[in-house]
Amino acid sequence: MAHSGLAQNAYQRAMIATAGPRSIEADAFGRINGELLRAARRQSEDYPAFVKALSRNLSLWTILAADVAQDENALPAETRTMIWKIAAFVRQRTHFLLQPGAEIEISALIDLNAAMIAGLHTRPADAPP
Repeated sequence: MAHSGLAQNAYQRAMIATAGPRSIEADAFGRINGELLRAARRQSEDYPAFVKALSRNLSLWTILAADVAQDENALPAETRTMIWKIAAFVRQRTHFLLQPGAEIEISALIDLNAAMIAGLHTRPADAPP
């Protein structure tokens, strides 16, 4: 078992070393989305895992918001604004989900992350073939 964990860690380090930023971001969204899905299914049995998954998702979006707020960010202004607004929505939805007796669904967060993954896997129009 320990050997498979070591192999997986080595594979992940190799992927990071050879992958581009879009691929790394898509992978991060994919891993966190998986955590959200698992945690949502087991929310009543393992509430701490639910809180942890929401926290990790919020952290990812907070990192993105901080990145697009920088003047050096090369994304178009419209895209940066949209990411900032989505991050604000994620923050708000996360806080609602963490309220006792919250009756809203986590699906909006999962859907947003899935859309980000799809977008990150799409080649930009100005990218070389």
